[in-house]
Amino acid sequence: MDGLCAFCGLLLVLVLVVMGFDFVTTHQIPVVTIAVTGVGVIIAIGAASS
Repeated sequence: MDGLCAFCGLLLVLVLVVMGFDFVTTHQIPVVTIAVTGVGVIIAIGAASS
């Protein structure tokens, strides 16, 4: 079950990255903002799964 949750978390991050990239290309937001947000999301998922 733990491995499944990790996979779901990874899939969620992947979807968020793709959506975020699409959002950046349409709204011209600096990549740094997305990178910081992405790291925050990964840390949040790691904290939630532990």
